[in-house]
Amino acid sequence: MVGRTDLLHQVSRGAAHLDDLDLNPLLVQPDSGGLPTRNTVKGRNEVRETLDAQMILDAAVRCSKRARRCS
Repeated sequence: MVGRTDLLHQVSRGAAHLDDLDLNPLLVQPDSGGLPTRNTVKGRNEVRETLDAQMILDAAVRCSKRARRCS
């Protein structure tokens, strides 16, 4: 959902004291200049020497081992 302001809209709560916070400036669609408006893998700068990358690899190995045991 990060960056998907196109899926959000402000709703009225039915009372003036509940509707005094205008969130519309947060929901504006930015001009992307032709670039993707969603997160894509293409063009990302991967840094493999990070702890989170190692944790993801470790989890993938464990999941694949578990799947082989169960099949």
